[in-house]
Amino acid sequence: MPQNAYSNAVARFLPILLASVITACPYPVFDVEGNLPVVLSDDLLDPLQSAVPPLDCTQQGSLDTIQLRLNNAIEDLNGDPLNVFWYVNYDDEQPSLFQAADIDIFDVSCTTPGLVDGTNIIDAVVMDRAPSAFSAAGARKTQPDGFSVRVMWVLEVSL
Repeated sequence: MPQNAYSNAVARFLPILLASVITACPYPVFDVEGNLPVVLSDDLLDPLQSAVPPLDCTQQGSLDTIQLRLNNAIEDLNGDPLNVFWYVNYDDEQPSLFQAADIDIFDVSCTTPGLVDGTNIIDAVVMDRAPSAFSAAGARKTQPDGFSVRVMWVLEVSL
């Protein structure tokens, strides 16, 4: 291509090229305001909610313990620190908080307070903000700008 033809082609397409560069965004812009939710991947719970082994406390001196682990199943999309509140057989009429912590492991043994013979519900409430109140009932809800998830395991216990 002769020099003059090349210059004409550049001169013809230069305004189009400049308009594209000026109006195009060089990287995506995500307009995220506020808090993002806490996400549960229940397939990463240990044990899975559908595979909790029974706890047999009928033998003298039984030291059986079942660990319930959140592991990497809970993620906060903002990277906020998470608060975990564990409950054993929570009752709205007589709320009792068993353990409040930033830990993601809960040991259930034959001596765990609140266990009954038969079906027990162990749940963890995980939130990315402080609870609405520092009481058993208040720790089941978070601040208006916060998010929470509830993880529940059903555990059969023989006492």
